[in-house]
Amino acid sequence: MIVKEAVYEKCKECGCSGKLISDTIICCDNCKKEIKDNYLESTLFYNDDCKSEDLCFCSWRCWFKYMKNKKTNYFINMPYLHFDKKQKGIRAIDFWKEIDNIRNKKLETKNLFKNRQI
Repeated sequence: MIVKEAVYEKCKECGCSGKLISDTIICCDNCKKEIKDNYLESTLFYNDDCKSEDLCFCSWRCWFKYMKNKKTNYFINMPYLHFDKKQKGIRAIDFWKEIDNIRNKKLETKNLFKNRQI
């Protein structure tokens, strides 16, 4: 989420944007941590009145946690998989690790009920 938009000095003569005074402040929509560098962008689209919700995440883990509880009646624009980024949490390998974690949790739950004695 964008907490604060960037502020630019305006030219007194023409009114155009000039020098950057302060940067945009972005926080993760899941954990609310301020994001300094790269981040994952996603959009939730709703069929009602063509609404959409722009979201920012510090990691794939936060993206999956947030999306687990969200409902939409249209579609989700997922973040891109980054193969060239070195920042831990947003790399393509981090996406696949989260997929493996989800799959392993489902298998653990399935085995828990399968081995349950009544």
